[in-house]
Amino acid sequence: MRQIRLRWGFCLAKVRQITFKKENDSFIEGFGDLFTTDNKTVFRKIDSLNYNSSFKLIEIDCGK
Repeated sequence: MRQIRLRWGFCLAKVRQITFKKENDSFIEGFGDLFTTDNKTVFRKIDSLNYNSSFKLIEIDCGK
């Protein structure tokens, strides 16, 4: 959940659905048509998302 703090001291919260597809050792974020209801943004058709492999999340060693 992302929170945005405003100068007047109150906070807005908004929820956005995200999805990832696993490809080899990375994850690719899915994109598609969205709609907002009750301060929640969700995909209109989750089965017809587009995945762009130019932005990948990859596992790294955190030094643990």
